[in-house]
Amino acid sequence: MNQHTDLRIHLKLQPEAAAKLIEFQDELHSRLQAAFSDWLVDDPDNLRIVTCHPVIDDEIQITWHIDDVHEVRSDLTDDQAWTVLQDIKRHHDAGIGINWHVIENAAERLYGESPDA
Repeated sequence: MNQHTDLRIHLKLQPEAAAKLIEFQDELHSRLQAAFSDWLVDDPDNLRIVTCHPVIDDEIQITWHIDDVHEVRSDLTDDQAWTVLQDIKRHHDAGIGINWHVIENAAERLYGESPDA
């Protein structure tokens, strides 16, 4: 089993800085990739900026990770699991939300039935 370490950084920025950061997101990704290229597992593309958006103090966010996708579809690669999450985000239905069935259905739509089925 390959092991790796996830580095997660949470920055709480002033509103004017956050707005500039959103515009700066591609350059930020390039700079982080250059800074950490020697440390990234296998491939410099293993760096993702997961979220970069203004947060209102009276809101919540629920986070789903590729590990959650692997819970229902262990046959998928990390990249495929990430694609499942991105598909769920694009087709999000607020009346249903995101749950294990939504993840399973998206994975099946994208990659067919699980070999374990």
